[in-house]
Amino acid sequence: MGETSIKGLWTANAVWITHAGGVGKAMAEWIVNGEPELDVRQGDINRFHPHHHVRKYLRARGKQNYREVYDIIHPLQQMEQPRPLRRSPFYSRLEGQKAHFFETMGWERPQWYESNAELIKGKNFLTWNRLGSSIGHPFKQLSI
Repeated sequence: MGETSIKGLWTANAVWITHAGGVGKAMAEWIVNGEPELDVRQGDINRFHPHHHVRKYLRARGKQNYREVYDIIHPLQQMEQPRPLRRSPFYSRLEGQKAHFFETMGWERPQWYESNAELIKGKNFLTWNRLGSSIGHPFKQLSI
């Protein structure tokens, strides 16, 4: 959604009925005020890169989306196809070190290495947040 590369041509494509009211409000704010009240970056039409417009990529991604549209998918689950698209010069070396890759804007990026599997056995990462403290623990009160 948003203004396309053609000035004055706006789009709000593939909006489900459950999102229609919010998308309509955001689009009206965007057109009238220059920006929507809420952060809509994840739906911005201009977030795409040139490789996103290649027919072969679109076809493979469309088939994958069709298979998964009603699946319950973990937020960190990676698309299986089309991959790998873009690889750094170190990709082969990292792959040889048994890296597990996540795709980010077409780039294959290592997230962890199988060689580290022994180090995390028995740990439950579902109870930890990004800062490393347990979610179940109360926060310490801060005084200024």
